[in-house]
Amino acid sequence: MGASISIKSTFLEAGNNLLPYHRAVLDYWHQVKGDRWAPKWSDFALNDLQPDTIPFVNVTDITAEPLSSVYRFWGTGLTTAFGADYTGRSPVEVPPKTMGLSARGGCGRLLYERIPHCEVKQFETLAGYRGRAVVLRLPCSETGDQVTNGIGIYKFEHVNPDAQLTAFFDEVFGPLDASSMTG
Repeated sequence: MGASISIKSTFLEAGNNLLPYHRAVLDYWHQVKGDRWAPKWSDFALNDLQPDTIPFVNVTDITAEPLSSVYRFWGTGLTTAFGADYTGRSPVEVPPKTMGLSARGGCGRLLYERIPHCEVKQFETLAGYRGRAVVLRLPCSETGDQVTNGIGIYKFEHVNPDAQLTAFFDEVFGPLDASSMTG
């Protein structure tokens, strides 16, 4: 069943092509960081973001050696889309587990590049395009010399604009996760 769904992932520089609420968060990140290459997580206040953005934010605590991360914060909109609250858990536990929606590239890219990036994931089935997830990721540093936290801001777009957010879990993540359990 997993072979019937593909994920095409593209990483982009977080430039002028951002969605409006991604742009607002990136502008806030720049404001908070000031002259530093990245702000401290402790200086970044989620409550300063637009209220409709916060449900689609996650925050990771990142360890460089060996590379690992754990979600410090997991927004309620992400709980709806992914079917569970992953606060306190690793990105490798988030569906689709075998495809690594969060595990491939996100934290590692932040850690080594130390700059904001945008990831566009397109989901396709044998029936065609199903939707996409656009994720803006921002680095934070409590130490001033390496990334210690990452902020992810998600935007989900289903092929059917009237579809519920759970359609991503039901139509895309669910079948991919089912295939990961049988392999």
